[in-house]
Amino acid sequence: MRWRAIHYDWPEISLLLFVVLFLFAAFASLYSYRQNKLAALADQRLLAFIQEPRRSLPFWVKSLLFCAAWIFGVLALMQPKGNGRYPISISEQLNNAAKTQTVRQMKQDIVFLIDASDSMNVADTQTGKTRLNEAKEIVEEIVSRLQGQNAALLAFTSKTMQLVPLTTDYLFTRLMLRQLSINEGETAGTDLLQALIRVDELFVTNDTQGQTTLIMLTDGGDTHLESLQGKEREEYMQKIVNTVRNVNTKKLQVYVVGLGSLQGKEIPGVTFKGHAVVSGLNEDLLRKISRATNGEIFLSNKMTTLQTADGILEDLKANLQFQEKIITSRIEPNQDELVYDLYYQIPLGLGIIVLSLALLLPETRRKLS
Repeated sequence: MRWRAIHYDWPEISLLLFVVLFLFAAFASLYSYRQNKLAALADQRLLAFIQEPRRSLPFWVKSLLFCAAWIFGVLALMQPKGNGRYPISISEQLNNAAKTQTVRQMKQDIVFLIDASDSMNVADTQTGKTRLNEAKEIVEEIVSRLQGQNAALLAFTSKTMQLVPLTTDYLFTRLMLRQLSINEGETAGTDLLQALIRVDELFVTNDTQGQTTLIMLTDGGDTHLESLQGKEREEYMQKIVNTVRNVNTKKLQVYVVGLGSLQGKEIPGVTFKGHAVVSGLNEDLLRKISRATNGEIFLSNKMTTLQTADGILEDLKANLQFQEKIITSRIEPNQDELVYDLYYQIPLGLGIIVLSLALLLPETRRKLS
């Protein structure tokens, strides 16, 4: 038996070995207690006549035996095992040549683009929450139910900030989502055009492997668009739509979640020329953006947060893409497939032996009369 090859099923039980220190301290305390009581009872010479004195050596030997029994018991509970080996059938497989297999690998990048401008602070959603809080709840629900897809989180005002790069670390994504606030990055205003261009640069143009799904959550407000009228307004709106339309539809699909009501409400703390600013849902622009890539639009005021998340997830599942990939590798058996010899009987047997000795060893020696 090679001791370096010993493994334990329950190594954490080794912490119980420290109890030996308390056991030994208890025996030492018992010995001291007995000595003090005897000294207070009578003179040592008198005690020698009325009782058979306890010898110190047997007491300490018994104490050490009890401690050893505890140690062996703990070692047995740790389930020691060794001589690990593979079953014959698996050993034969290991001698085979490298195995080539074709697997289907999921490829789907999901980008969440959340409007964090002042207008998202308006509380005109179906639940009475602000538009931003409604958006965060929808994204949280979707992220919590993703299964292996890459996810990224961006926020935009007049600038676009990448809060989380593409990752499968959904916990980190949700933590960053909860910290998202109005005017993220201390920038005001809303620029939908630059936000969509930034998404194209980060996730579409440089990605040649698969499809990117953009989930944009906004009320559709745009600072520059709202300053225009007539033909200029229509031309700028078309410019925004063309930003996603010009992208290969096989590489980008856009889901739009429209937040807020059509009639709108005043934006808290925002005025223009001394008057309150009213912000409403720009449904027309958002529908055009979603149609440009054969995407979908979800109006949060017409469905619950859960219904919105369910609708997006169902559509994502239907459009899930897989890539076939050839992988050449050797068969690597799982560590759990190893067969071991069990050694717990050894410390258990030793523990029983030393415990028996401790119980049978007398502390006094009988005198023959």
